[in-house]
Amino acid sequence: MFPYQAVRALLFVGLTLPAIRMLHGGALRVALGTALMYVAFDGSPGLILPNPIMPPPVAHAHAIEMVVWGLVCGAFVGWAMSQGRAAEPAESQFAKAA
Repeated sequence: MFPYQAVRALLFVGLTLPAIRMLHGGALRVALGTALMYVAFDGSPGLILPNPIMPPPVAHAHAIEMVVWGLVCGAFVGWAMSQGRAAEPAESQFAKAA
């Protein structure tokens, strides 16, 4: 089980670092974006569908648990990784594109 978790951790780091670099704005915006990314990639959406391994009440409870974990852990990681970075106003994104 450890090799699986180690690869999963590297995958999350590999997805999180570029996402944090692409998110412009303050720590709150980066934390929210990272939290939503963690919820999408942690596997909880797949637990809503019928599953032959888990009965529906267990799968739904586990999905809720994983969503809460993704929101809390993702928000913390996004907030922590955005500290010390100057917030770029949203208007400047559009000025750069023009």
